[in-house]
Amino acid sequence: MNERDSDNQIKSTHVDFCLAGAELLAALSKFLTVIADAADDLEEARDNLTEALREAERLGDLEAD
Repeated sequence: MNERDSDNQIKSTHVDFCLAGAELLAALSKFLTVIADAADDLEEARDNLTEALREAERLGDLEAD
């Protein structure tokens, strides 16, 4: 293998490595988006449960009267 072929092989390997890194970052971005969406859903569920508990307490207070 001559020097030019060696340089081309190194450049090709570097490009492959960069493409793999870009794919990894894209997958990580999608994963983090899913996590963020799940966190939003959990926050909404918590808010709904808190409101339901307040309503149940209010109804319980009305029934006690």
